[in-house]
Amino acid sequence: MPAADPKAVEPPVPAAAELDQELSDTLRTDPAAGTPTLRIAGDKNGDIRKAWTTDNATQPARYQIHDVHRLRHGLLVATGVTSFGSHALPFEIPLVPEDGAWQIVPSWVCQFFTAAERPAACDASPTH
Repeated sequence: MPAADPKAVEPPVPAAAELDQELSDTLRTDPAAGTPTLRIAGDKNGDIRKAWTTDNATQPARYQIHDVHRLRHGLLVATGVTSFGSHALPFEIPLVPEDGAWQIVPSWVCQFFTAAERPAACDASPTH
């Protein structure tokens, strides 16, 4: 897990249902739908998100957030279940405050890419 920035101002902790909807919006592939509220920390050009939404479009996964926990200053963890067809697995998404909002730690997203799919932004992110 990344080290928390002791100077970071934390936004309010979102409800699980709110974060679940924001995650669904983040994974949509329709660029006309606008910029999602939930972003990936340090992903200024959106390269990690683009790779994630492309990957999710070809191998659809459904993420359902059930709970949100504040572990310490500057770190939240959203827990839930992800479904791939008939398979379901628990997950924990780490989130850090950036630009006044909770954002997904990029290493969590980047772990799902193969070497061929992995965007350069995964290695350049300061929060990985």
